Amino acid sequence: MAQQQPLPMDPALKAALLGTMTYDTKEGQSPLRWFIGTLADIEPLQKQRLNFQKVMANVLELKYMFTDLEVKESITPYPWATAEFTMYNNNPSEAPSPTNAYGVWAKSIGDILGAGTAVPAVIGHKLEVRWTEGHLTRRQNETTKEWEDQVFTAYEVISIDGVVKSVEGESRPPTSGSGGTAVASAVVVANVDLLLGDLAEGKTQEEFIQACVADDIIKNNQPVFSLILTDNGITLTGNLLASGVITRDEAGILHKNN
Repeated sequence: MAQQQPLPMDPALKAALLGTMTYDTKEGQSPLRWFIGTLADIEPLQKQRLNFQKVMANVLELKYMFTDLEVKESITPYPWATAEFTMYNNNPSEAPSPTNAYGVWAKSIGDILGAGTAVPAVIGHKLEVRWTEGHLTRRQNETTKEWEDQVFTAYEVISIDGVVKSVEGESRPPTSGSGGTAVASAVVVANVDLLLGDLAEGKTQEEFIQACVADDIIKNNQPVFSLILTDNGITLTGNLLASGVITRDEAGILHKNN
């Protein structure tokens, strides 16, 4: 049977297709260098991949899928509202090292949300992501066989729902230049439960959590904010109800327990 020849492309379609392409090149797996987007999902997949020692090894591929993109910097035009890129976790049973791309990514999230944060905790939240330089790793020189320090670039999460990591390692509200408004030093609250009670008064659970996320003092309180991100505030609300800080009426409205 004679092989079927491909049909020539319509001239208008050909022109439109070629018009979307450039001869630009890029480093890394995406032209995006700085963006804010909602993390819609994380898709895991077990795969085999060559490691830095050129040996096939089992790795866990994690595909991060973003929606509602606000592109702040890209090396080529990026008009789409979605993006996805892949991280590789070489050993899911152990904490990753910040000497590889996934380790840098994981550490940047842990620095904001704290130790023990589960991977799915950031799904559904707005992440600010940047492609950053100056990360160090150790690699064996293929010629000399000596181990050498090498510098690499990688994606980092700069903020989650507007909360960034401060120099001291504490989570804090956004500063100018990180996608938010500059905020003065946070007011220290002796009993955060009192503030949570005030924020809950007269609101549904969803409205209460929205108020918490918008409050600079709550965003500056790492344990409370991490709890909110873990399950959208379900556990936090349950804890406050169980401890008597707040009550819920028959209509589902929360009230401060005076």
